Amino acid sequence: MPNKPIKQGYKIFALAYNAYVWYFQLLLRQHGIGELEKVNELTLTSLIVLQIARLLLKFSNSYFVIYMDNYFTLILLFSMLQKEKIGAAGTTRPLSINFPALLIVLHKKWSTKLEWGTTIADSINSVLCVGWQDNDFILGLSTIHTVHEASSWVELKRNRLGPTSTNATITRKVFGDSTFMILDILTWVNDYNHNMNAVDLANQH
Repeated sequence: MPNKPIKQGYKIFALAYNAYVWYFQLLLRQHGIGELEKVNELTLTSLIVLQIARLLLKFSNSYFVIYMDNYFTLILLFSMLQKEKIGAAGTTRPLSINFPALLIVLHKKWSTKLEWGTTIADSINSVLCVGWQDNDFILGLSTIHTVHEASSWVELKRNRLGPTSTNATITRKVFGDSTFMILDILTWVNDYNHNMNAVDLANQH
């Protein structure tokens, strides 16, 4: 990592729930990672995620859902997890492989011009690719959510962002003079916000 004071080190890939680390895998660039089953077209990072996720099935017949941020999310990885009967959801980057071109264009050129709540989605290999306008145009993937059903949305109380908040012009228009409002939020966004930070909490502890 060229921008870090100490440029060499190791990575820890962790699977966590409620700040409890269930499993972790060390990766060192010099030595790589042992006993990693190769899968064509998957990156090293995706291979590690898939390998760790597969361990879940050895201990339980339950259905699992893994939430991850844009460092990990790829359509091919999500599609393979779905075949393993493991759900997945998370934010993604606009340059994600095979991501719909329209959503990429909207993210690059219209992320501050769309009305709040604008939702556009497409399905690639049974993976939902979604863009949702909040303070920014958020991009995400999911194999467990939809955008066209009643269950796709949840009503939440949201407070108006303060005057010092950055990039909140779009959201303030929705509130007007009100300090809070009940708004329809994508269930995908709400689920992600409540489940995506288990590893971060483990690090904090």
